[in-house]
Amino acid sequence: MSVSNLAAAAAASQQSQLQLAMQTAMLKAGHNQDMALVEMIAESAETAAKLNASAPPGTGTQLDIKV
Repeated sequence: MSVSNLAAAAAASQQSQLQLAMQTAMLKAGHNQDMALVEMIAESAETAAKLNASAPPGTGTQLDIKV
């Protein structure tokens, strides 16, 4: 195997590692955003339950959150 072939293989491997790292980071960021939204909804539901607030007409009266 020539030096240029080895260099090309190393560059391709490095590019694949970088792509995987970027995909993982984006997946983690998306997950963190989803969890923040779930926490916000859960907090809102808990606050409403503490205040014994009724739901507006036309909306549900229960919120099922399973985490």
